[in-house]
Amino acid sequence: MLTLEKTLEQQKDLDKLCQYRNENPNFLFWMNEYYGINLILNQYTQRPSDTQPKIIFPHGITSGKMVLLGELTNPLPIISIYPEHRLEIYKYACFYHKIDKKLILGTAPFVYVTELLKDFSKLKRQGTIFFPSHSSYLAKVKTNWENLADELANLPEQYQPVTVCIHHNDFRQGNHIPFQNKGLRIVSCGYKTDPLFLFRFYHLCSLHKYSSGNGLGSHVPYSIKAGCQYFHLNTHKASYKLSDNCQTENVNFGRLINIQIRAPDLLEDIENLSSNQKQQLQFADYYLGSKYLKSPQETNNLLDEAEYLYRQGVGRVFLPQTQWQSKEIKNNEENVKKSNVDLVIIYWSGNNKLLNIWLDNVKFLENCQLVIVTDGTNQEKDSIDLLKQFCLSNNISLIENQEYTNLVQAVIQAKQKFSNYKYAHIFKDSVKLLASPLETIKIASAKGLSFYGVIEKTFWGETYNNYWCLCLNIDLIFEKIKPHYAYNNNCYTITGFLQEMIDYGFNIQKSEILKNVMCEVFIPEQKYCETYWKHPNRAIEDRNIFLKNTPTNNQSQLPKKSDKYVVVVAHVNPNAYSETFIHNHINHLPAEIINIPGISFPLQQNREQLKQFLLEKQVDAILAEYGRVGVALMDICQELNIPLIVHFHGFDAYHHGELQNSGKYYPNLFQKASATIAVSRHMEQQLLSLGAVKEKLYYNPYGVNLSLFQQCNPQQPPLTFITVGRFVDKKAPTLTILAFAQVCYQYPEAKLIMIGEGVLLESCKMLAKSLGIYENIEFTGSLPQSAVAEKMRQARAFVQHSVTASYGDSEGTPNSVIEASATGIPVIATRHAGIKDVVIEGETGFLVDEGDVDGMAEYMIQLAENPELAQKLGEAGRKRIEQYFSLEQSLNNLWSIIKDSIEKNKAEQLIQKLNIRKTNLIVFPDWSISEEEIGEELLEVILQLMETPPEKPITLLVDITGILPEDATELFSAISMSLLFEYELYLTEYINISLLGDLTEQEWQILTPLITKKLKINHENQTLIKELNIK
Repeated sequence: MLTLEKTLEQQKDLDKLCQYRNENPNFLFWMNEYYGINLILNQYTQRPSDTQPKIIFPHGITSGKMVLLGELTNPLPIISIYPEHRLEIYKYACFYHKIDKKLILGTAPFVYVTELLKDFSKLKRQGTIFFPSHSSYLAKVKTNWENLADELANLPEQYQPVTVCIHHNDFRQGNHIPFQNKGLRIVSCGYKTDPLFLFRFYHLCSLHKYSSGNGLGSHVPYSIKAGCQYFHLNTHKASYKLSDNCQTENVNFGRLINIQIRAPDLLEDIENLSSNQKQQLQFADYYLGSKYLKSPQETNNLLDEAEYLYRQGVGRVFLPQTQWQSKEIKNNEENVKKSNVDLVIIYWSGNNKLLNIWLDNVKFLENCQLVIVTDGTNQEKDSIDLLKQFCLSNNISLIENQEYTNLVQAVIQAKQKFSNYKYAHIFKDSVKLLASPLETIKIASAKGLSFYGVIEKTFWGETYNNYWCLCLNIDLIFEKIKPHYAYNNNCYTITGFLQEMIDYGFNIQKSEILKNVMCEVFIPEQKYCETYWKHPNRAIEDRNIFLKNTPTNNQSQLPKKSDKYVVVVAHVNPNAYSETFIHNHINHLPAEIINIPGISFPLQQNREQLKQFLLEKQVDAILAEYGRVGVALMDICQELNIPLIVHFHGFDAYHHGELQNSGKYYPNLFQKASATIAVSRHMEQQLLSLGAVKEKLYYNPYGVNLSLFQQCNPQQPPLTFITVGRFVDKKAPTLTILAFAQVCYQYPEAKLIMIGEGVLLESCKMLAKSLGIYENIEFTGSLPQSAVAEKMRQARAFVQHSVTASYGDSEGTPNSVIEASATGIPVIATRHAGIKDVVIEGETGFLVDEGDVDGMAEYMIQLAENPELAQKLGEAGRKRIEQYFSLEQSLNNLWSIIKDSIEKNKAEQLIQKLNIRKTNLIVFPDWSISEEEIGEELLEVILQLMETPPEKPITLLVDITGILPEDATELFSAISMSLLFEYELYLTEYINISLLGDLTEQEWQILTPLITKKLKINHENQTLIKELNIK
């Protein structure tokens, strides 16, 4: 275990600490060796140090919707995900690429480090450790080192002394010198492949009271978790923008950042993290997934499960075959076949993505032998074992070269071993080209080469300049190129390749000389450039033509891990902060939930892929949040016989534009849906007028988390009102402000808290200023639920002037009204939509007509004058919410609707499958007895039934537990023939035989009440009869 003393000793030789190390990362198992992730897990679980954990533990944090394809296509079966809001992103990525991994909510590796080192002795904390945004790899910020050094040297005294933790690349480039010249101390955590990197990070932070940085990255939550108080230097405004009213807290060198804990864009909004260390730690724990930290024993169990799944091949996506569709590529096939090559030598350095491309290029060679050469630099045992397994199963020779580590020597050795073959070789070297990639392409294409690029990272169309390009000679075939040219020019690593192609590519088309290049370069580019995950709604435009997806098929599927029903929650916007009801459905329904955002009408996703996904996941029901989502999915649900429950929320039932668009299909939707849900009585009548089927229409209002919205005392000063909701027309925030202005004329000290965002926000601010009450109103922006609950407890009353917009948009039942009553404060609102269901006039609050600003103001003034009345109304409101509008009750009602729809559908399917009729008899043969004897007993039972032929055909259910279905079918065929020839009886005329295979517990629960009688035979399966409790 790395100690603090050893860490400080290592800082004396930064040249050694920051020196370049041979990376050669094992791409097959992704990047678990980066930052010592493997070592951390092995030490935490006390496993041998050379053990390769079979779980992906991503290092670092990201707020974007980026998933790396290597995380999905490697053979590791489990991905540990943090923070928790990224789980839905990974689920969608797996769905989109048809890859089945086990996805679990996990903890950042750095949290394991804090656990391992928590008992180590620490020195007294003092000063600041600063992490400058480095100027290499993916960093967007370009740092002015001299200005930054000057800024750090002049920080206020409380933050001194300042220690600069330099990135290894920046140290090697000399970027630490400006800090040294200012007398600042320089430290480093080492090179990224150093297994002690994160241990070193923790120890260095443990010496300092403050941490800081001028860029976004993992250092923010890491340093907070290590005990530092973080502040931010806003040196580079081009990289992000802080709002004008961000508090400086008496610090004149920049602004303290305030990162709001609101998924999924935490790091993109750095304006709200207070200097309170407790709140900072809450932020860090959320982003690092601290609450999902498992004990060493639990982690060991998880690693054991992953090892088992890995050995079973579960989740493995190894070298998926790519379909050749391009005309140009097919032409290349013919050229290669003409070459008469009978041996291809492939050099492999651990990157299965490259290996995949190589094998695809040589797979069509007839009678050609493949040899894979590894030069010994990739020492990971599991990686080599997997390669051996692949080679063995595909009849490929493998040479493990431990003697030579030079690429050319390794290939020469392989050529010598196979000197009698007419061969071609494919390999990759580490030459970095300084020339323009486009110029290189021109030269290489003239020599008959084609380029196939693979994107390293993408960000929904925003490409980082970090790409490499594989160059394979096709037209001239390998041995036709002189050896020295092949050694030096066959395969390249090119940085910035794709970006330059995009920026310059369409001008190239104008050149006659490069017409051939377009065929050889651009068309294959569209095939091999893969985004790690791109939203399917993103249009393919000229500028991002190279970002087309190539989904990877996975043959092995994870089995279901739970007996719970599998329910898809499909909705439009994954980022809508105000849609707490959808978040509650996703997080609290007692089912295995698959969250699919981005669904709307018309459906943008690939229908066949979506259908395949739903089948593979064995989805039992789909909850469509909003009518338009139901319209988009109704035909797919009907085709797959999946119950569709459509949950209306407000605008989808009222908005004129919505009714003219997707609303045209509502009558059809109401017929196809298993259930339709309205959140208010008013909406219930509206949906009936639109054609809803009354028998399938359910009223289920929203519910509130009573433990979060706890009762308060609205009598207490100061005089504060609160409103929560988006600044949109139907919320009418301007009318609320006008009513509040009348309160301020009598009570100048009155305050109004307005929580939310929206298109009318700026207009409301202007109105408040014109009325002279701007200082009386706190515009908070959107807040998480916990913060909303805290604000509500400060209020005398809740106000909301909801109206029906001119274009028909209306509320369902505003969640905030229910939350306010749950908090124990009275509600002053309008007689609008579902508000009337929640608020009882004069008992839990007051209601006015829409547009009655004076009436609303009068009630606000009345409660300002009479805090005892506010207390009385609030207590009554809390009791009403507890009785009728709790989250538990709302979710139970919703789950009952979903569960009933599922079970009704399953019952219908089972009835159809087993041909269930009015009379259904069942028999449980003991198949351990000979089939001949059982056959005679069944024949006797059937003959007895046919002595008095029934008026209507009956169904005989026969349990076949213990016998193969085909053997049972053959037996009953023999019985049927015997009845026909010996007794001249037609079995199917009176009795339908249904064979019961392995029914689930749920299917037995459906079937049992439908059984008319159990028939007794001599040899019965008594164990199953007792287990099912069938009399």
